[in-house]
Amino acid sequence: MIHQLQSFRRQSFSRRGGVLQGCLIAVGVVVVLAIVGIAILAMNAKSLTASAAAGLAKVAVDAMPLPAQEKPELKDIIERVSIGVKSGDITLDEAGAILEGLQ
Repeated sequence: MIHQLQSFRRQSFSRRGGVLQGCLIAVGVVVVLAIVGIAILAMNAKSLTASAAAGLAKVAVDAMPLPAQEKPELKDIIERVSIGVKSGDITLDEAGAILEGLQ
């Protein structure tokens, strides 16, 4: 009986250490995943910004009271500017100036 009690106590202590260790590992995994996610976002920030801006600009073109033939032309210009920004041929400032010139 005493042997069983001692064995139970050892298991109880090892479980507590196991829970603490498991929680620390889980926190570590979450931190590593957060760092990786932030790094991926940082590396793709220019492309994501260009895509979002192009999408918003296309929606704005649809909402404008323009002749039907001009809308596809404007959307094509917006798409080419977006591709230029993504490839690095056009800076964000130049893209802004181009799009402001379309007004």
